[in-house]
Amino acid sequence: MIHSMTGYASKVFSTGAYTVSTEIKSYNHKYLDVFVKLPRSLAYLENILKKEVSNVVQRGKVEIFFSVLDNSVKSVINETKFKEVYAYLTELNKWIGIKKAPTLSDIMLFKDLFVQNKENFEINKDFETILLNNFKECLKSFAKSRQTEGAFLAKDISKRVNRLSTLVKKVEKHLPKLKEKLKIKIKNRIEELLATDIQRERLEQEVAYMLDKIDVSEEIGRLNQHLTNFKKILKLGDSCGKKLDFYTQEMLREINTLSVKSQDAFISELTIEIKGEIEKIREQVQNVE
Repeated sequence: MIHSMTGYASKVFSTGAYTVSTEIKSYNHKYLDVFVKLPRSLAYLENILKKEVSNVVQRGKVEIFFSVLDNSVKSVINETKFKEVYAYLTELNKWIGIKKAPTLSDIMLFKDLFVQNKENFEINKDFETILLNNFKECLKSFAKSRQTEGAFLAKDISKRVNRLSTLVKKVEKHLPKLKEKLKIKIKNRIEELLATDIQRERLEQEVAYMLDKIDVSEEIGRLNQHLTNFKKILKLGDSCGKKLDFYTQEMLREINTLSVKSQDAFISELTIEIKGEIEKIREQVQNVE
């Protein structure tokens, strides 16, 4: 089964005085690139989280965001610093002759001195274990979303590949008519050449050149082989995005050559449809891991 490179999952859980929010999302990328944003006190977990991601994702830009809300007022307010600010303002009021005690509004003007950085909080081993376990659960949901999206991609790509096969068969079916047309064209050319003083060797070279220039049998054969390989890879799944993209490029190369060589209006119309279908397939393949 193929997986999409786009996915999303989130999870919120509470433990003790903390509420933790986790968010994982991913986009298309040539390689695996994991970005992790953690509160300062959890920064040491970055490599552990990246390793967990690499166990389930092989390609894509993955972004992980953690936010921790401290529900404990005591852990946010440094009481010792708060009392020091209050005492200092009280002494300052006495010094300038104000008998009224400092209000909470007065004290909050100096909140930077006693409100602690929320990213700097104390954690223990139990908290770390709970956090990692919840992250793994979120990662499973994330992987499932990529798998679900991958199933939709596989269905759409398979449908387009089947249509592509049908169009190629139409080209093959038309080849006998094209060959008859070529025979007449070559015959006329030979008669023109025979009317001149052309040498036999030159005549053979001219005919061989015309046959090579116009015959599209090899391109059709390679195109069919690319389609067969593409279907096999798509069926096997796993991390196959790069391989599928390679074969779409090869199919485009063959169909472009075929379009130039055939010099036939019917085939030209078909090749336009074929190229359009390959381009649509390639767009979808860009999302495959």
